[in-house]
Amino acid sequence: MCSVGPVGVPALSLGMKRATESDKSWRDLAACSGMDPALFYPERGEEVATAKAVCAVCPVQAECLAAGLYEKFGIWGGTSERERRKLRHTAATRLSIAS
Repeated sequence: MCSVGPVGVPALSLGMKRATESDKSWRDLAACSGMDPALFYPERGEEVATAKAVCAVCPVQAECLAAGLYEKFGIWGGTSERERRKLRHTAATRLSIAS
């Protein structure tokens, strides 16, 4: 059986590795657990404020963001793909400056 991402979408279909037991435990605590996954996978141009509001009060927002940092679709840890791309770019820039 494949693991399930933080919003109920099979993790393997999202390009994620199979979840470990510790991964599953944070997903069980997610504020989005049991919600309609479509809310977190909006079509281009659809509003994301509702999904981000759920993420804003989620006790495992950081774990979700870490799991979804390289995902190309959806709201993960309260961020869109564009916002995650910016986070990755900022982190890479800081690392190259520090070296």
